[in-house]
Amino acid sequence: MAFTLLPPILIVAGLVATLVVLIRRVPQTASLKGQELVKAQKALEDLEANPTRFRRVLRSVGRLAKLAGTGLKNVGSFLGEKVFKKLASSQAVTGFFTRLFARLHRTRTQQGAPTVVASQEASQQVVSQPQTKAVEETKKEHEQAMEVARLEKEARHELLMNNLSAAEKLYIEMIARDPKAIGAYRGLAEIYEKQGNHRDMKASLEQILVLDKHNLEAKKQLEKLAQAEAVA
Repeated sequence: MAFTLLPPILIVAGLVATLVVLIRRVPQTASLKGQELVKAQKALEDLEANPTRFRRVLRSVGRLAKLAGTGLKNVGSFLGEKVFKKLASSQAVTGFFTRLFARLHRTRTQQGAPTVVASQEASQQVVSQPQTKAVEETKKEHEQAMEVARLEKEARHELLMNNLSAAEKLYIEMIARDPKAIGAYRGLAEIYEKQGNHRDMKASLEQILVLDKHNLEAKKQLEKLAQAEAVA
């Protein structure tokens, strides 16, 4: 007889303890703040996202209650039968959880807004960091391009004034800032041509073709230079 009563008694105790904990949790949700509110919201979202799983749990509770209720009826336990009849009603159990979730939903609606706003602000800060970095890089590239253009303008002016040494320094500074500045190599080739420095002129023209293999002007100048060297 004792062994027959033990399983239903354990089941009753477990279910009653679970319901007591849940009932005590309901009023506490009204004061949830900060991380606790976030956790409550996450739990609610998970449950709402898995309605099938939740209904399966309710059905399991109902079946368990019915089975245990039958066992208690056989041994004539009026108190146990009464408790399990209440638990066996799926409508009653569902109603309890429905009220619980409604309370959580109201709490989330009333207190969740600041948390959502804070989360959005934090997300915007995280997103703004790479955006700020990209803006800074773009600004730096623009400033670099402006400086290279200024150097090329000054170098061209010095070249026209036949200040070859000053022009050469400016073109070299251009290359230091932008190794792909074709205008700088073109200017150096022109300077070395005036100086009769065919070796450096050839190197400058070849570098232009490295950067732009279809540069016809550089190809023509190299051909003329090769012809001049062949004649010499």
